[in-house]
Amino acid sequence: MNTFFFTSASGWLALILVSVAIAIPYILRRGWLSGALTARPIESRTSSSPFLVRLRAHYWAGYVVAGLSFAHAWVPMRSGYMKRTDVLGLWFATLALLLLFLQVLVGLTLRAPQIQGRHSLRRLHFWGMAAIVALVGAHIWRNAR
Repeated sequence: MNTFFFTSASGWLALILVSVAIAIPYILRRGWLSGALTARPIESRTSSSPFLVRLRAHYWAGYVVAGLSFAHAWVPMRSGYMKRTDVLGLWFATLALLLLFLQVLVGLTLRAPQIQGRHSLRRLHFWGMAAIVALVGAHIWRNAR
């Protein structure tokens, strides 16, 4: 497979999956945002399963994004294609990849409902997501030239 095609396709697929992983918790949580994002009224979206169980798709999307992002970085580094890209954009991507792996660790910790400091960890998870989005955006902006 062509290295450039794989790198491009895996990067855009990872971006789509990041967007899906970000949207899932907001769509599943009962509130004004989920009501605005879906056509059904909030009252009709009652579920008997707990919120953490309903987040399975969010968990798996996070795992797939981390693996796909690692492959997105590894394939061009192995082939020597990285020499032709913007160095600052690569640093943004490297920081985003490290944050993705930290997000997986924080997310695994948050899966336990009885964890102490859950609110602080959720806040850390949120700001980690915001930092990843900013770094990925900067990476795309720098390396799209």
